[in-house]
Amino acid sequence: TRIDLARVSRELATYEDATAQIHEALAMLDGKDAPAKDALSLRMQAVLELSRIYWYRGDTALALVEQKHAAQLADASNSDFLRVQAQSLEGLILLSERKLIAATNRLRRALRLARTLSAGLRGEESKQLNNLGAVLRERGLLHEAETLFAGAIRIDTELKDRDGLAFDYRNLGITQLRAGSLADADASLHKALELNATIGNRFNDLQTRLALAELAL
Repeated sequence: TRIDLARVSRELATYEDATAQIHEALAMLDGKDAPAKDALSLRMQAVLELSRIYWYRGDTALALVEQKHAAQLADASNSDFLRVQAQSLEGLILLSERKLIAATNRLRRALRLARTLSAGLRGEESKQLNNLGAVLRERGLLHEAETLFAGAIRIDTELKDRDGLAFDYRNLGITQLRAGSLADADASLHKALELNATIGNRFNDLQTRLALAELAL
């Protein structure tokens, strides 16, 4: 879909192309004869992706404008899953602006809501555990952050989600490193490295290797 193409372009940092894809997706939705709820959900996902594009290119003001639009669409669709997506993105944008208390509040709310989703969406809880853990780590609340990452590992182990586990172990390892638990950090980061080799996520692999290099200093 156009939204998927936009996501790929964003990850490649070709933001003009990503933005064009989203505008085309929105134009197609305007003319699409689809059930109202389906069209609303797709529109929300498109607007949320547009918010991510603005965020990635460094325009947090526009990113927050589109995020709030996406949150309104999520409310209109009465979808808690979409509400989690919108609240989570707001928290991550606030984290990037170093508004850590506000980011914590948004991500705690997203996690609470994620825990109410159906069993088939349990992976979303793991993602929100990681997001909240990352903010708490930046605030120096390392023990609570470790607990959240360990919770994500339990969920992703049950789901056999190797991509999720690679992120979980990297986040846990970085947190253990900051806490001075060097042996634990080494074990977690090497576990993440092993998982990265099987999933091919270059970003996570690079971040894991940077953390291991810091550990070796």
